[in-house]
Amino acid sequence: MYAATKPLATSTAPVAGASSYTWSVTGGTIISGQGTTTVSIQWGNNTTGQISVVAQ
Repeated sequence: MYAATKPLATSTAPVAGASSYTWSVTGGTIISGQGTTTVSIQWGNNTTGQISVVAQ
């Protein structure tokens, strides 16, 4: 279980040829890192959430 009071950092491996990364989050808010391989997410009070990323 993860404490929602602390931001969570997550990352993806770099993709060859990609220059930007678009992150999407449900159940939380991206607080930094949009466009990069690593984001910090502040989770809300939801018990579930989802993270996805698209390399461009």
